[in-house]
Amino acid sequence: MQKKLRPFAILLLTVLLTVSLADDGWKNSLRPSGTPQPLELKGREIVVDGEATALLKLAAETLQRVLAATSDVELPIRRREERTEAPAILLREEPTASDGTASDGYGIACDGDTWVLSGGTRRGVLNAVVALLTEDLGCRWYSRFMPPVLPKTGTLLQVVPRRYEPPFEMRTVYIREAWDTEWVLMNRAAAIQNNAPLPEGIDTGVYYPPGPWVAHTFTRLAPDADTMADHPERFALVKGVRQTGNCCLTNAETIEIVAQKILKTLEEFPDAHLISLSQPDGYTVICECPDCKAMTEQEGSAAGPMLHFVNAVAAKVRAVRPATQLSTLAYIQTYHPPKTIRPADGVIIFLCTDCHAWDYPFRNVTETEKFQTALELWSKVAPTIHIWDYVPGDFANWLTPAPNFDAVAADIRHYRATPGVTGVFLQDNYMSIGDSRGPMKNWVFTQLLWNPSLDVRELERDFALGYYGAAGPAMQAYNELLRDEWREYSKQPVKDEKPLTLGLEFLAKAEPLLKAAATAVADDPELSREVLRETTCLEYLRLKQGKAGFETAEANVAAVEVFENHCKELGINSLSEKSSMKSILTWFRLQAIAKEQTPTVPGALVFSPIKAATSDKCGAGSASLEHDPSFPSGVAVYQPGAESHWSVQWGYARELNPGGTWRLKLLVKSKKATKEGELVRCGVYSSDSKRVALEINVPPPPGVEDGFVWIDAGEVKLTAGEYLIVFAGAARKCCTEGFWIDRMELWPEDAAK
Repeated sequence: MQKKLRPFAILLLTVLLTVSLADDGWKNSLRPSGTPQPLELKGREIVVDGEATALLKLAAETLQRVLAATSDVELPIRRREERTEAPAILLREEPTASDGTASDGYGIACDGDTWVLSGGTRRGVLNAVVALLTEDLGCRWYSRFMPPVLPKTGTLLQVVPRRYEPPFEMRTVYIREAWDTEWVLMNRAAAIQNNAPLPEGIDTGVYYPPGPWVAHTFTRLAPDADTMADHPERFALVKGVRQTGNCCLTNAETIEIVAQKILKTLEEFPDAHLISLSQPDGYTVICECPDCKAMTEQEGSAAGPMLHFVNAVAAKVRAVRPATQLSTLAYIQTYHPPKTIRPADGVIIFLCTDCHAWDYPFRNVTETEKFQTALELWSKVAPTIHIWDYVPGDFANWLTPAPNFDAVAADIRHYRATPGVTGVFLQDNYMSIGDSRGPMKNWVFTQLLWNPSLDVRELERDFALGYYGAAGPAMQAYNELLRDEWREYSKQPVKDEKPLTLGLEFLAKAEPLLKAAATAVADDPELSREVLRETTCLEYLRLKQGKAGFETAEANVAAVEVFENHCKELGINSLSEKSSMKSILTWFRLQAIAKEQTPTVPGALVFSPIKAATSDKCGAGSASLEHDPSFPSGVAVYQPGAESHWSVQWGYARELNPGGTWRLKLLVKSKKATKEGELVRCGVYSSDSKRVALEINVPPPPGVEDGFVWIDAGEVKLTAGEYLIVFAGAARKCCTEGFWIDRMELWPEDAAK
C-alpha cells in the first residue's frame, strides 16, 4: 500500500532554497575560455568570402537572422565582390583539420576591423556561426518543443577568438526528440542521414543511405532466398541449418553477390559514403560451416570470419567507389577482435557496448572488464572505430528515470581518449516522443559529444534554468536528486552490485519537486507542458510499482486513465522497445485487480502473469494478458497456438538466484485440442552464460481442457548468481488454438519430491 506522505512544504522549501543559494541565476555553461574582444555590430556587414555554396549561404542567413533578433540590427549580406568599406564579419570555408581534409572544425578570429568566421567544408563555417551565437552570446536551441532562447545582447558583443576541432565525426543521439533539422544544425550534431534530413548541399559527415542501412544489413544484402535450394552453401549454417537472410562468410559467390547489392544500393544514393555490412541481430548468428568455423577457432573470435568477409566485400566496392566506407558491428559474437585479421582500408569497426550497458547501464565502461578489454584491443588494430552505446538505462521502460548523466559523460571522455575512436552513437528511445528528461538528455549529451570537457552538472543547470523558466530551480533539484541516487549506487563494487532501481522511496522525494515545478509555471501553457513531460515519467514509474503504489484498486485504475491521457496529449505512442503501448496499458489495468500469488510449495519461486514480459513482435503467436473471474489469479497469460519461440518471459535477478536443482512447473488451461502434438514449449535460460538450462516441448496433460492443471516440465540445474529468463510459448507442433498460463514456478528439489 502507498505510504501517506508527510507534508512536504518544509522539505521542498529547504531544497529550493539550497538550489537558489547555489545558483545566482542562469549561467552560460558553453562560455569559451580566453580573453574576449569587442565586436561592434553597428555599421557592419556580413561578407560571404568565396563561392556562395549552400553551406555559406545558410551560415550567413542564420547569422543575420539571429543577430537581428538579439541586437535589433539586421546586417546586410554581401558577396565578396560586393563588399564595401564597412567593417565586416567574413564567412569563409577552409580546411581546418590538421591533414587539410574537410572537417566540422571552425575558427573565430579578429583581423583589424574584420572578424573572420571560418570552418571546414563539412559544416565548419556554420559551426563557427553557431559557436558565436551559443558560446559567446548564450543563444540556445534547447528542444524542438520550445522556441529558441535568444537573449538581448545590444550591439556591442564580447567574443573570444579561438579555433576548435571536435574529437568525433559522428555525434549522434539516436532519440526521437532529436529528429529535427534545425535542432541538429544549431546544436552541431552529426546525425546519421535518416535521423533528420539536412538541407540540400549540407553534409552530415556520416551519410548512410536513408532507411535501414546502419546495422543488421545481412537480411537485405544476403543472396536471394529463392536461390537456397540450388546454392545452400551461400547461406550461413547455424546450428546445422542454412539460414536465409544470413551469409556464409567464406563463400566467394556470396562475397560477390553482397558487393554487387551494395553497389546497386549506393547508385540510388550517390552522396552516401557509408553503409553497414553487419550480421543479423541475435546471440547465435555467425556461420558455422567448416570453413567459417575453422577461421573462428583459428582467430579466437567469430569476428575473424566476419572481418574477412567485410574486407573482401569492401575491396570490391571500393574498386568502383573509392570513397565508400563500410562499417561492421563488433557485437555479441563479434565483440572481441580476431588474432591476426585486421580491418582493411575503408572498414570502420562499430563497437557496441552490449557486453557492458545491458547488464550495467549505470556504470562507466571502464568498470566492466569484458568491454574495456575489447575496446583496448580494437583500438590497437582498427584505424577507425565508432562506438554504439546504449544509454536509456532500460529499453523495456523508456519513461523510467535514468540517473546516468555522469556515467555517460565519463564514458564520452574515455572514448575521446581512446586511439581510433572517431564517432559515438548514443541509442535511446528511437520509437516515440517520450523519454525521461528527453529534451535535456538530447541537449546535454550532444554538447558533450561536441566538447567532452564540458561539465555535465553545469550543462544540466544551464538547461534547467534556461528552459523551464520559473520551474527551473525545482527541475534542477530533481536532477540533483537523481544524481544522489546514482552516487549512492556507484559506491558499490561492481562484483557486489545490486541493480539501481527507483521505487516508492524515490517517488516520495521526486513527486513534490515536480509538483512545485508545475505550480511555478501554472499560468504558462507551454512550460506546463514541458514539466508534464517529466511528470508523466513519474506517473509511469508509480504504475510500474503495481498495487504497492496505490491505496486502492480504484485509485490505481484512475491513475492509468490519467497517464494514458497525458501520453495522448504529449504524443507518446511507445513505452517499450518490446511491448506495445496497448499491452502495457492493459497490464497496468489488470495488475490492479489481479489476485496475489503465493508459492504453491515452501521455497518455490513464483512467476505470475502480471510479471510476465510478452512480445508484440511474434505475429499470430503474440501472447497477451486476459482477465476472467474464474481464473485462479483473475488474470492469466493467453498464448495462441501459433509457434512463437519464447513469446512469454520472466526475468529473475541474479542476486536472488540461489542455484541448485529445481523443477519447472506450469499451471495451464487449454482450448480443445485440434490435432496431435505438444502443448507448451518452455524452459529456463541464463543470459549471463548464454546457456539454455532447460528447453522442452510438453504434451497436454489429462484434464487441461476442463480447467487449470499443473504440468511438470522437468528438472533444471541453476548456477547461483546468474540472471535467469524463464520462458514459455506454443510448442513447435501445438495441438490447440491456444492456452492460458496462470503461473510458472520453480520448485525446490525436495519440495518437488
